[in-house]
Amino acid sequence: MNGGPGGTGAGVQVTGIAYGSASGVEVYAPSNPLADAKGLVREPAVDMGEQMSDMMIAERGYEANLAVISRAESAYQAALTIGQNA
Repeated sequence: MNGGPGGTGAGVQVTGIAYGSASGVEVYAPSNPLADAKGLVREPAVDMGEQMSDMMIAERGYEANLAVISRAESAYQAALTIGQNA
């Protein structure tokens, strides 16, 4: 079947999942209460700047798609009123 319910779009499929390092990264922070004897703390290997950028790109894409749908709905409503005025 092409498309989703009502024939709209093909939907989204997960093709894979990529995990980062389970061990994380060691950061020198001797004042941290979780630091070991060498002053190292294990933190997740996540780049928050990259994560924030990805989130902003996804948000902009969602907003753009919503604007397209809204404009299409307005155009369809205007087309329906043309037939009523005749």
